[in-house]
Amino acid sequence: MGSGDNPSAPFIRRKYQVNKDTWVDPPSGWRWGFPKLCPADQVPHMRAWILSKGYPQTEIDSYGEHWYVRCWLDKEKTDD
Repeated sequence: MGSGDNPSAPFIRRKYQVNKDTWVDPPSGWRWGFPKLCPADQVPHMRAWILSKGYPQTEIDSYGEHWYVRCWLDKEKTDD
């Protein structure tokens, strides 16, 4: 993931519209109520946001260096 142990560090590697509300679904996220809508201002700090919404750090750690999160833009809030 590249953000080390800092849960507030940005971890989005691809070009992504960080100015839009984004649905977020981490692996096995249904156990903790995901997918959830991440506000646009929190997208650059998505890992910290995911943790604050109840996703356990131990689950992230279990994936090692290859922890991926499925994301998609909220169609209700897009202007395009």
